Amino acid sequence: MYRILTLIIALLVVVMIPAVVFSQTTGKIRGTVVDRESGEPLVGAAVSIDGTTFGAATDVNGVYIILAVPVGNYSLTARYIGYNETKISDVRVLAGLSTELNLKLSSSAVQVKEVNIIAERPLVNKSMTNTESVVDASDIKNMPLRGVQALTSIAPGVVTDATGVHFRGGRADEVQTFVDGVPVNNPINGTSASINGAAASLTVINNAIEEVSTEVVE
Repeated sequence: MYRILTLIIALLVVVMIPAVVFSQTTGKIRGTVVDRESGEPLVGAAVSIDGTTFGAATDVNGVYIILAVPVGNYSLTARYIGYNETKISDVRVLAGLSTELNLKLSSSAVQVKEVNIIAERPLVNKSMTNTESVVDASDIKNMPLRGVQALTSIAPGVVTDATGVHFRGGRADEVQTFVDGVPVNNPINGTSASINGAAASLTVINNAIEEVSTEVVE
């Protein structure tokens, strides 16, 4: 779970003023905890990520936010006095994005066993504001592709040739690459050492990748 290697590739478009792009290797989980029957928010309910020290308590509106969660899949547990404990598995956290997880707890007056829920990945992530393509470790395992360059080339508007990876017709030296939040571009010619074919001096193997995020910044 803690095997984190996130690679973010962004096309920098210069529009009269210089721009600074920060890459992230963590995301956040946020949502609400309410009573299943009445829909009323549960104030002070505890939501924790199993096996970690990450967690949060709900506010007066039943809202909780867990910040700086490393990219990966997690299981969460929600607890509140007088209510049945609820576990949610397969919760995916993406770099720089929010994962929304709303929970409904049942009163312990209704005798039921522990509630286990498998989270469903939404078709559209509402916190994604740019053109972005995300491939995680489970996708990489099932894809007939090897290498970061091949994984990047499946994003919309991306093409590859002998000179490297091109975003929407841009040159290879216009691509900024980060590995675990650290820029790895050649400071002399701007090319990316991690994805540009035979000239690569940095190799990223599939088994070490937790997520590849390809983002076009406009």
